Amino acid sequence: LGLAVHDTSQVIGSALTYATVYGDEEVLKVAAVTKLSRNLFLAGVIPGLAYMTAKREGSVSTSNSLLPSAGEIKKYVPGFVIGFVGMSALRTLGDVTLDSYEAAFGLLTGEQWKTLTSTIGSEIGSHYLLGTAMAAVGLNTSASALKGVGYKPFVVGL
Repeated sequence: LGLAVHDTSQVIGSALTYATVYGDEEVLKVAAVTKLSRNLFLAGVIPGLAYMTAKREGSVSTSNSLLPSAGEIKKYVPGFVIGFVGMSALRTLGDVTLDSYEAAFGLLTGEQWKTLTSTIGSEIGSHYLLGTAMAAVGLNTSASALKGVGYKPFVVGL
């Protein structure tokens, strides 16, 4: 599921349905890890493609180095990629330290870690941040841009 379905939430939804119908909880874990691993690899692909495209178009400084400078990296790595990798690393480190030392980061009990990750992921992330992002998309969409598209995409969407 993690490879064939595009959207992460659809992968989890499909895996949850499968797990419920067939009583197989392992499929949910495998689908989540597979999809999130693919997402993590995008963290390198996105800036890499942006850099290669800019270099091909000649908008990157010409140097003999195969690797981009720190300034170029900052220019081609979107903030959401840094945020995703940072949060992934933070969650992974917390989970590993909880499993190894029975305290996330040596500070939080299992119940405290679960409450913290649930609050950040479910309440703050899913509720407020996703809502803010959707509002931003809506506020940046103008009626004149939609008028030029025609009625067919709206009919297909129904």
